[in-house]
Amino acid sequence: MRLPLRVVSALSVVLFSLLPAAAGATPGMPDGCGELALSDRAAVHERGSTAEDVFVGRVDGVLPGVLPGGGTAGASEHRVFVQVPLKSDLPAGKYVQVTFTPTDEVPDRTLRVGVRYIFFTRGSAPAELRADACDGYVIASGLDQAGVVRLREYLAVPPAPVETPGSTLSEPPADADSTPDLGRLLAPGGAISLIGVLGLVLISRLGRQKF
Repeated sequence: MRLPLRVVSALSVVLFSLLPAAAGATPGMPDGCGELALSDRAAVHERGSTAEDVFVGRVDGVLPGVLPGGGTAGASEHRVFVQVPLKSDLPAGKYVQVTFTPTDEVPDRTLRVGVRYIFFTRGSAPAELRADACDGYVIASGLDQAGVVRLREYLAVPPAPVETPGSTLSEPPADADSTPDLGRLLAPGGAISLIGVLGLVLISRLGRQKF
């Protein structure tokens, strides 16, 4: 059965509109790692503050880690092509080796070959870069030039502190006196002095009447 031309055209438009979303949708790790809201300035700055290098890179290969005594139970070594340095002296267009540091929850981490990630690493390049097996990466799907500029700003400039109610002093009204009136300051002392004088006069009179 042949579909009408209008129906075929409509289906083509719908499928084409879904392609970018499908291509950029990469399932997250089942352990919940590798997640970071790239639009959250505070979260991005906090994650980047613990890293020496932050960059966008494409995973081109993964080799199982080799233990000193042999075997392949060590952390996997990722061959990463540096595409965009965000907070790093690493040059774009070079390969580095990223090894994920195992944690109690994540003994090993293996990323997908051919996918772009934002890496948060420590150590010296090119063969000694290490990243946390849970917080050392986040997928860079859909990251454009504007997003790169925004991330560089987030990583370089800390977020402004949030002011809580009652933590700031309010300015006095414009018609308020800058200093208290002198009469107001002397009024309590004057009242006390007057009371003292009246008391002495009263005692003096009582003394005269007694004698």
